[in-house]
Amino acid sequence: MFTPLGVPHALKFFYGVVFAFIQDIVVGLHYRVSVAPDGRVDRVDPLALSDLVIRPGQGLPAGSTQVGFYCSCMVSNQPVETLVFVTLLHRQPCVVAMADYSTWVIENGMISKGDKKK
Repeated sequence: MFTPLGVPHALKFFYGVVFAFIQDIVVGLHYRVSVAPDGRVDRVDPLALSDLVIRPGQGLPAGSTQVGFYCSCMVSNQPVETLVFVTLLHRQPCVVAMADYSTWVIENGMISKGDKKK
């Protein structure tokens, strides 16, 4: 006899997966999809060249708390919008290293450029 999973069980599983995923800081794996007026996909632009996912606290000494993170951005001359969203979602600042050796700081929805050093 076949007994299907009930909707409440499926929703608990779904929300459990989503909650676990939200705890991770997903820096890579983002795309910008441009859609034409007729509804077809016009173009797909990667907003990251990596699949970087940061697990907060992983690798830190016992009793330590992660208060920010860093990454690189090689698809633009300045940080992309998804990095601003990620910092707001996780309430953590981010330092971004660019291909031209410049650094940017994203904190509280604001982006500021650091000193260019090579």
